[in-house]
Amino acid sequence: MLPGPDALSTVHQVRATLRDVRPPVWRRLLVPSDFTLGELHETLQLAFDWDGDHLHVFDVGGTQYGPPEMLDGGTFGQPIRPEDSTTVAAVAARPGAVLTYTYDLGDDWQHRIEVEDIVSAEPDQVYPICRDGRGLAPEEDTGSTRHGQFDKTALTELNELLVDDAFGREGDEMVFGPPSDPVFSDALLDFAFPTSELCDCGVDHELEDDLLLRPYYPVGDTTLAEFARGCDLVQQALGLARWVGEDRALTADLLLRPAEAHQVASALGLTEADLEPGTTLRSANDVPELPALWSAALNADLLAITGTRVGPGAGMHVWAEDGDAADQIDSWARLLAGHLRGRVEHPTGWQPAHLSQLIGTSAQLFYSLATAPVPAGMPALGLLSETDLDPIEVLATMPDIVSGFESATQDWIRAGVLTILPETSEEPLSAAITSAKAVMANLLSEVSMDDDPAGPAMKPLVNAVLESPIVQLTPLGSYGLRRLLMAQGWNVPQIGDYANVPASEILDQLRGYAAFEDAVNEARVWLTARGDEWSAALADVLESARLDATKLGAQRRIALQALLQAAGPRVEPTLDSLADDPWLSAVAALARYELDLGPELTLAQELWLAVDTLTFDHTTDVDDVIEGLEETEVIDLLQQPGAVAAAASLTHPAAAQTLLLAAEVSGNRRLVSQLRRAFDIKPIPPAAKSRSKKKPSRKR
Repeated sequence: MLPGPDALSTVHQVRATLRDVRPPVWRRLLVPSDFTLGELHETLQLAFDWDGDHLHVFDVGGTQYGPPEMLDGGTFGQPIRPEDSTTVAAVAARPGAVLTYTYDLGDDWQHRIEVEDIVSAEPDQVYPICRDGRGLAPEEDTGSTRHGQFDKTALTELNELLVDDAFGREGDEMVFGPPSDPVFSDALLDFAFPTSELCDCGVDHELEDDLLLRPYYPVGDTTLAEFARGCDLVQQALGLARWVGEDRALTADLLLRPAEAHQVASALGLTEADLEPGTTLRSANDVPELPALWSAALNADLLAITGTRVGPGAGMHVWAEDGDAADQIDSWARLLAGHLRGRVEHPTGWQPAHLSQLIGTSAQLFYSLATAPVPAGMPALGLLSETDLDPIEVLATMPDIVSGFESATQDWIRAGVLTILPETSEEPLSAAITSAKAVMANLLSEVSMDDDPAGPAMKPLVNAVLESPIVQLTPLGSYGLRRLLMAQGWNVPQIGDYANVPASEILDQLRGYAAFEDAVNEARVWLTARGDEWSAALADVLESARLDATKLGAQRRIALQALLQAAGPRVEPTLDSLADDPWLSAVAALARYELDLGPELTLAQELWLAVDTLTFDHTTDVDDVIEGLEETEVIDLLQQPGAVAAAASLTHPAAAQTLLLAAEVSGNRRLVSQLRRAFDIKPIPPAAKSRSKKKPSRKR
């Protein structure tokens, strides 16, 4: 499993050797496993005493990683992946892995970096650190040999530089780069934010609030491991490793021979394993489905390559009958990440330009939608809702996109992320179709206007979606997709994330949940974490709300309501104490009603809550309030008997302005007059209105 945010679990011991230089020049370095390649670059610059004035690139099995200025194209025109979003562990998951670091793309100083070992971090040790080395690298631009040796004095000086250098240093602690998932951080590099427009700092500021997804509900390791053991991806990867056996020769490209690749694909029952007659196989990558599975098995260390031979990896023991559940979950995650990378790097039957977006969009939509059963074709419609895509252009390639989503869905099913519901399950199917139709109706309203040629093209797509199998997200799928999406920059909170925040902050944290039910569940965890002191903690929250009542705002008020409801029936004495509170009594009354501890709300309490919800943080923007009136019950409440008297009793600071505006919008002049009298607001005389509109005369 992944280490906690404050723990550095492992470090990579690497030997970096400068090629084609005599006498030999090398350094043995220990770097955090979650170091990005960009941070490894900075470490290598210090280790070899380079100046950092030239471009550089990492090469891992033909895939290149580089700095932002290199991302427009690689050395031979192939795309370069960002080094700052890729960790050492992601590209070198096991001892024996080798990558190449080239510095100064003119002089091409190549460094061979071999992972010698992956060890547990020492509690009091600061990383990175150099343990050994030999020789001095030539001077930049000149190539002339540097005099001297890499002795103990040079080693000490280098380690002092490594400690003193930035590397995200804050105070006396070392912060090793941005939070990242070493398994999924570079699985889908082309999919971060669907409509992302990054500024120069690399952040999409406008979309930060829009990327919040439903929270993840933690599930026990035993349950997740049970799902993992039963999924096809695990069984096929283990079958591939067993078929390879103890030792098998590979081609110069470190792949199975074509005939053997076709043989193992057929033996494992992979999709489309039987090729068309007469097909000429040039490599194992020509066998459908095998490249992604091969990538997955290597990434999970089920296979180990030494030279040009392959055998079983150390990760095979994880799947023994007595294997640890946590280790099996981690192995499954590595299989999934490796499978996705294999898909993107070796596309089969998909349009390469759409691959990362198709996989990423389907992951995001299935995580969002599949809390209930949905048609498997639903993500194809989601692509049409992206604001930066032209629906006409998308529909022109829709057959390929639908095919891509079907393949993505099959991969999610193969990996145990999704499960197909049996057709005999009528009730879930009915609910899924109803939900799907509602979503599709919303999408159709955006693209199928009478004068929009996309309308007719949408109909066959809708039918295809409705005819697709019904799938549901598994607990393992929720776990895996959350990790994947968070690695791509999405905000996917977990219930329990805020268990230890102080009372002064809990309302601000709860307000971030889009669904009230999620806020209640998070509040319940927070109260449980307080133990016997839960009542005192709740009292602190209420006191803070009283002191800052006029700034409480609708969102924090709803968060407070969630906290009260989460406490359950035991909160009744607290609710009693709020009965006469001018600001919190309506909140308490609603919590009492929802907990079956009291009667329905009075008309005055309903009006108070409606006004508070409508005047979001007490906005003074009239247009916003008018627009919100259509989505609230304020106007209907004002039509009820006794509404004027109830309105006059409200202590809410926005009551008079909001309710008068609602009455005016309703067109009920009598109600407007009654409310004016109730709030003691004098109407503006017509003459005063006309005078107020006159322009002041100019002095001559």
